[in-house]
Amino acid sequence: MSAGGALVTARGRCWGRAVALSLCLSLVWMASSGCGAAGGGAERVSSSDIRSDARELKRQGYTEQAAMLEDGEITAEEYQEAFDLFRSCLEEVGEGIAAGPYVNPLDGLTYEFMIDPGNVVDPIEQGKNEIACEDRYFDPLDYDYGHSHEPQMDPVLHEALRECLADKGFETSGEEKSVRDFVGGDAAEVGSDLDNAVTECIRSEVERLYPDREVVGGYGW
Repeated sequence: MSAGGALVTARGRCWGRAVALSLCLSLVWMASSGCGAAGGGAERVSSSDIRSDARELKRQGYTEQAAMLEDGEITAEEYQEAFDLFRSCLEEVGEGIAAGPYVNPLDGLTYEFMIDPGNVVDPIEQGKNEIACEDRYFDPLDYDYGHSHEPQMDPVLHEALRECLADKGFETSGEEKSVRDFVGGDAAEVGSDLDNAVTECIRSEVERLYPDREVVGGYGW
């Protein structure tokens, strides 16, 4: 797994673990190579990669996840099943889901949520519980699912970003499907005027369009 930024968990996704929305948004597209929308890119995951993860999961005894990944594909139904197992695992140790799951509007695929510590007071114990449940049931399946399917940004957010960028003097094609497309794809430059503009527009438009969500963000690659 690649290391992400401060609040970005392994493999670059942001979960709302009691993180304020504004802070989560500022880190959502952060990668170890840099900050900003252009820094949030990630390579696609192949069927071979998924099968390799399945073998490693099986070796570790995480049979539920391994069974879902062993054919090299992850369906929406399997993704939901994995999340349900993850949630059940949290509930078994006295925790739960405080908010969500919401479908990430930046990719139209993955879930976002906040974890409720419930009756678990010790933050160290909380962290251990969450990591144990995640490792057994939801990671790397969550990442592999988001990076083996084509992202499809929420159309409402897509149009809002186009309008925001136009107000800042940037033209868009209307064919963008992801944050990565908005910042120029493979030609994206971290810290460029376009990168900064996209980052600012995402923050402002997400907060405006989804005011009732405690967490918004995610892959957006």
